[in-house]
Amino acid sequence: MRPLIVLPLFLTLFACKPQEAASVKKELPEASAAPLPPVKKADIKASVVRINSTQQSWNPWQPWEKNPPRKRRALAAIVGPQRVLTSSELAADATFLEFESADGTRFTPAKVIAVDYEANLVLLGPVSEEEGKTFFADTAPFEIAAASKIGTALE
Repeated sequence: MRPLIVLPLFLTLFACKPQEAASVKKELPEASAAPLPPVKKADIKASVVRINSTQQSWNPWQPWEKNPPRKRRALAAIVGPQRVLTSSELAADATFLEFESADGTRFTPAKVIAVDYEANLVLLGPVSEEEGKTFFADTAPFEIAAASKIGTALE
């Protein structure tokens, strides 16, 4: 029932936005619409790690027992010094989390720092700070772009 109430509101908002954006775009000078520089592949590889997760959920029919463990793997983005961001599905019912380097040569245990299941995001860090320093030694976090302005061309 709720989508039926919200649908007309969204249609009205989407119908109004292009006219407002077009009037603002005319006011801005063309020099401000500079494209972003391309990202090099080497930079991306240095900013990504693999996450190995062992998960064991509870049995809904016999709540005192757990289901057999299963393993999942995913990629994650390095967003800060020894901080990694990925989907929260890997942290749900996780019994063990592990970072793996992009080339598959280095491993270190990981821990959950913060999780938001509604946004489907989890922030991970290394269990040991010393092991984290050696693991993240040759990595670089992704740069977060500055806020864009109305009329800026984005790719």
